[in-house]
Amino acid sequence: MATDGEKKVENLGKRLKELRDEQGLTQEEVANAIGVEAGAYSNYERETRTPDVQKLTALADFYRVTIDYLCGRTTHRTGGNPMDMYGARLFRDLNKVIEKYEKLIQTNQDKTL
Repeated sequence: MATDGEKKVENLGKRLKELRDEQGLTQEEVANAIGVEAGAYSNYERETRTPDVQKLTALADFYRVTIDYLCGRTTHRTGGNPMDMYGARLFRDLNKVIEKYEKLIQTNQDKTL
């Protein structure tokens, strides 16, 4: 018998495949985008493996839907103001760019010393 942490998330695989197909992406492309092996992502779609919270969040962000939608708790793909979700993603992406830029500056400074 599955424990609470091991319960299968109903509809997750179906929704992941539907979203991926709508965007014309391969499993490998999505897997690379969220930082997992293609086999792991395939298992998510086949519902033989459930992503952890971080990967589930990454999937929701990637597809621009709510976690509740992915997990089958609602039929609404977005909750509240969709611009809030896009703004949060943009902010996170901007922070990544800034971090890379700062590392590049540091690398160039180290080379000149």
